[in-house]
Amino acid sequence: LDILERLSAVGAAYDSSGGRGRALCASGTRSSQLKILKDWVLDTSSNKKLFWLSGGVGAGKSSIAQTIAKFCAERGCLAATFFFKAGDETRSKVSRLIPTLSSQLAASSEISWRAIDEYLKRYPRALDEKNLQEQFQWLVQYPIWSLTPNKCTLKTPKLIVIDVVDESNDFDELRDFLSSVVSSLAEHKCHPLRILITSRPEQPIDAFFAGLSKDSYANIDLVHDDESDNDIRLYLTDKLAHVRSKHYRDYRESLQDWPHKSDIDWLVDRSTGHFIYASTVVKFIDNDMENPALQLDYILRRLNTEVSSESSPYEEIDKLYTTVLT
Repeated sequence: LDILERLSAVGAAYDSSGGRGRALCASGTRSSQLKILKDWVLDTSSNKKLFWLSGGVGAGKSSIAQTIAKFCAERGCLAATFFFKAGDETRSKVSRLIPTLSSQLAASSEISWRAIDEYLKRYPRALDEKNLQEQFQWLVQYPIWSLTPNKCTLKTPKLIVIDVVDESNDFDELRDFLSSVVSSLAEHKCHPLRILITSRPEQPIDAFFAGLSKDSYANIDLVHDDESDNDIRLYLTDKLAHVRSKHYRDYRESLQDWPHKSDIDWLVDRSTGHFIYASTVVKFIDNDMENPALQLDYILRRLNTEVSSESSPYEEIDKLYTTVLT
């Protein structure tokens, strides 16, 4: 299976070293979305094999995907994962998707390894010459089928996670892949496979899912999620309490009644549902060389006024301000 290793994307798996920047959902946050996803994965009677989780930049899609992948891995129902990353030499390429998923399946089970090996020995140029639907069926679906004598009797469905597909480098190739997946799932309705796809709600991806029957997939839209503010408030309250405890000995006087509820409310309001805003603020405040209260005061003053044209020493906050809120 050397060809799969050569064509696999480095760092695309949920537990790879390349995923160190992907955080799990903070305790108590995204509880309703995680419950919906967990129930969907484990429901053997569901006809919806495909799940689309959509949301804007920093809405927490990757954290949810990472959390669900870990949940399934701990229960033996994770098949494979692919976390796209824009600009990455391999993780931005749709052409690396099937080899990467198949390579992970081969590594997870000798039975799956044997099924993949037999197919590639029979068709050594399959990844160059076979269409995407056939590649997906024989290098991804069939190796999962092979885990049970009857492909419809696997007690727990297997999950494939494909995160932030909008960061791929070729939307036409992505559409072809998604079409092949939908066709394969429709052709084999009792197959014990679930596929979670996350993305921003960009036009080509929106258009693809709009063209599908509503009965063929499930969807959570984080763009219009009423629970985001509550989750971000919970996240900020928890993380800033940790910051206070960590720095209290050095800055006891200024951290007595810190942080104020009104300050957290202000940050929640400015986050506009974007977890990346809240997490970057916490990272900025939790500076071992600075007083957290002064760091928070700086943010409140800075973001209450128009950003100046002069370069700022607080580059991370300026970057967040321009990237998330514009």
